[in-house]
Amino acid sequence: MDRDDWDRRIKQIGAPVLTVLATAAVVLLAWIAGDAAASSSKFSVRPDRVAVLQRPAWMGAETARAIAAELSGGLPGPVSLSDSGALAAWHTRLDRISPWVEVVLGLSPSFPGRAEARLRLRRPVLSLPNGEWVSADGSVLGQGQVQLEPAPLRLIGPMGLDEIAECAQGAAEIAPWRAKLAEQALELVTVRLSAEQRVVFTTTDGVAIEWGRPARQSEFAAVDLPAATRIANLLEVAEGRPGLIGVERVVLWLDRPEVHPIP
Repeated sequence: MDRDDWDRRIKQIGAPVLTVLATAAVVLLAWIAGDAAASSSKFSVRPDRVAVLQRPAWMGAETARAIAAELSGGLPGPVSLSDSGALAAWHTRLDRISPWVEVVLGLSPSFPGRAEARLRLRRPVLSLPNGEWVSADGSVLGQGQVQLEPAPLRLIGPMGLDEIAECAQGAAEIAPWRAKLAEQALELVTVRLSAEQRVVFTTTDGVAIEWGRPARQSEFAAVDLPAATRIANLLEVAEGRPGLIGVERVVLWLDRPEVHPIP
């Protein structure tokens, strides 16, 4: 074999050898990066290092921090950004740890060592005598700094879970119209459940507004008027009796509103 043939043979063998070496180098580097991800804080998310990036305008900063700390406290230790299974487990657990969290909209890990959780929070519609808040679905959220306008209604009367849930639903139904009612000097401040299991609101002047059964309560709610019709009837009454002066209570769930004057 002359020298030219030998050089050609070397080149033919050398090409695949270089390819193997290059592949081995890539695999080695990938393994080193994976090892770093398991040990370096830059490649892992730590639940004990929590910060609030954004919060609803109605929620106080201290309350937002307390909720974030509650969420992080219920999670496992540091998790590698490359561990998709552990990150998915975080995602499914977040909305089970705090009653304030209605749903987890997303969990986005990013280098270095960071994961952003986007949450939809429950908004209070009721307050309990002990200072706890209640959302529209009847979830008792606990205490916290909340600034809503108009302020959530105060629950009075029986405080069982059923009463809380029904009054919360009623408060959520009337919430879209509270500002309009206030323009007619009808500011609602409290809510309770009557002996007949109907929601009753009370104004700042002590007028009882018998709302009726919440829509979700039972099949009997179907006989009550729709919420928009009840509001229209109430505003009609208020036009004839500004501020409902001299009125003890107004019944709204009937075909026509009943106005009961102060005896």
